[in-house]
Amino acid sequence: MKNMYNYWAICLLLLTNLPAVAQNPTLEKTMLEKSLFWEVSGKGKAIVYVLGTHHLYPNDFVKQSVPIQKALKKANIVVGEIVIDPNQMRMALKMMPYLYMKDNTLKKLFSPEDYKLVDAYMLKNTGAGLAAMNTMKPIMVYQMLLAKKYAQSTGKSNLKDMQNMDNTIDGYIQKEGVNNKKTIRGLEEVEDQMKVLFDGYSLERQAEMVLELVKNEKTGADEEIQEMDKMYATQDIEALFDMTQKMATPEETQMLLTDRNNKWMPQLEKMLAGKQKIFVAVGAGHLAGKVGILTQLQAKGYTVKPIKIEVK
Repeated sequence: MKNMYNYWAICLLLLTNLPAVAQNPTLEKTMLEKSLFWEVSGKGKAIVYVLGTHHLYPNDFVKQSVPIQKALKKANIVVGEIVIDPNQMRMALKMMPYLYMKDNTLKKLFSPEDYKLVDAYMLKNTGAGLAAMNTMKPIMVYQMLLAKKYAQSTGKSNLKDMQNMDNTIDGYIQKEGVNNKKTIRGLEEVEDQMKVLFDGYSLERQAEMVLELVKNEKTGADEEIQEMDKMYATQDIEALFDMTQKMATPEETQMLLTDRNNKWMPQLEKMLAGKQKIFVAVGAGHLAGKVGILTQLQAKGYTVKPIKIEVK
């Protein structure tokens, strides 16, 4: 069960890889340049560097990027969506209440035919059937299968790599911060994130997501994953935001992006009111669009400037 607790690189796939079951009307477009790395300043002496991450993309380009490494070295504070606790047991204890169903099982949620279909697909692609996960929420099955599909579709990652948070962009940045004695902060608590990702969908909706992925093995998912990777590599954060909307219902966009961005904004403004240099790493889907943190900061009068980097 160790894999279940190394969730960071897996569960946040939900931010950009929801099945296209509903069309979300496009929110008002913005015109941010193509860049994953930004400098935000104004109203004080603070400088906030913002990096948009992809939670399964290899972190090699971050290690090799001179602008990113310089900013990380200058920063007094390193901020992520959550603080990644290197103590796996402590992290597991925080997660446990959100992973399991009460008074329900996967066998009850799926019809006998669908259960057999998902079980066979799971066994083929991960080497483990559904029996060991029977009381876990369907979203866990979805995440494991989607992570495997990402590895197969792009060749950039694999499940073994994802078990080590240091191999993720977010994990690497926070580890570097710890190693260099920076203050580490999170924009939300682990429990807050788990509530969104594991309790934000009905169990029926979660089961539907699993079936959508399994039944469309040879269609949309591979193309969508490859398209998302291309958008990230070309640093097209506007296109990533648009893709997120198309693959989520309006309610899911509100829950996954809008509400969380709005909760993060007061914290970012407080950082900008000080004198520190701060490095912030959050999912790239949070940057653009009318509700994106960069757009909101720009609208509030802060200077938002792209920094040129290469993504390989």
